[in-house]
Amino acid sequence: AAGGCKSEECQVERAAMARQLEDLAQQLGVCQAAQLQMGAELAHAVEQACASHREAEEARQRAQSELARAHTQLGQLRGEAGALDALGAEELGVLAVALEAALGRVRAAHAQAVAEQAALCPVCWEARKDMVFQC
Repeated sequence: AAGGCKSEECQVERAAMARQLEDLAQQLGVCQAAQLQMGAELAHAVEQACASHREAEEARQRAQSELARAHTQLGQLRGEAGALDALGAEELGVLAVALEAALGRVRAAHAQAVAEQAALCPVCWEARKDMVFQC
């Protein structure tokens, strides 16, 4: 029959199919909204991960720079030629004064340690020598 089925049974079936189609359209809308939400959450998570990565990279670069400075300073304190080449006359003078002061402190500590060791009892190595058998 041209124009489709006109019976009540066909109309009921069409109405049921229309309701199913509306339900499916509604479910599709819910799924699309959930997909948009997940996409936004994913984009936010990626953005946070990128920011965290940038911060970690900046921290690594700062640490690497600080390590290079410390290595250079250690080389200067050790008197390594390559490290001293970068210093001017005034900086070398300041370094020499600092190293001489440090050497003086080391010599004083060494002298004190030698004197303390010399004063120990040769029997127990704890009490002082000038005490009569206190150990």
